[in-house]
Amino acid sequence: MNWMARRPLRVVLSGLLLIGLVGCVTARARNDRDWYPYLSHTSDVALANDRFHVAPVSDWRYEAPGPISETYTEASYDISELRRVWFMLEPQPGSTLAAHTLLLFEFEGDRLLGLTIEARRENGEEYSALSGAFNTFELSYVWASARDLLTRRAVMLDHEVFVYPIVIRKRRSASCCGGSCNAPRIWRPRRASTTRCFPIARMSWRRRRIWIGRRRLF
Repeated sequence: MNWMARRPLRVVLSGLLLIGLVGCVTARARNDRDWYPYLSHTSDVALANDRFHVAPVSDWRYEAPGPISETYTEASYDISELRRVWFMLEPQPGSTLAAHTLLLFEFEGDRLLGLTIEARRENGEEYSALSGAFNTFELSYVWASARDLLTRRAVMLDHEVFVYPIVIRKRRSASCCGGSCNAPRIWRPRRASTTRCFPIARMSWRRRRIWIGRRRLF
C-alpha cells in the first residue's frame, strides 16, 4: 500500500494497461454494427478454376467536399488475363513514418480492380492507430475500382498518392487475387495492411527486384 501511495501515476498506468490487455483478449469481431457508409458492405470473392467473381465492387465518385455518387458494381475476371500488379502508397499526412498501402490488379483490356484493407469504423468513429492496438476496430476488405481508390484519396482527402509497378512472376501475381475473408475479424495495426494480408507480402522486398519505376498521380 505504501508503494501504491508513493507511485499513484504508475498504478494508474498499470491499471489502464491491464484493462487494455484484457480487451485485446476478450474482444470479438462483429458484422452487425452501424458502419461508416463506405465500409458498410462486405465483398464476396467466388473462385472457380481460373476465374473469380467479386461483388460488390465500390465505384464511388468524389469531389473535394465529399462523395457525389455511391455506386456499387460486380465484375468477373480471368486470372490468366492478369497483366500487372501495382502497389499504391498513401503516406500519412504530416508523417514520414506511416502510410496506407493498396493494390491494383491490371487485366487485359485495361481493366483495373483495386483492393484496400481498412480499419472498419462505425458512424461517427474516428480512426486511431493507438485505439486499434486495443482491438477497437474490425477488419474490412474493400474491393473497388481504381478511380474510386485514387480519387477518394487525391481529390476528396487531398492526400498524396504514389503508384509503383511490381515485378513478380505471373503465377505469384495470380495468387494475389486469391480472395478475401468476409468473416468478421479484428483489425490490428501491424498485421492488417493490404500487403501483409496477401502472398505478395511474403516476397523478398529488395528494391532491385521489385521496383521498376515510380509514378506520382495527381
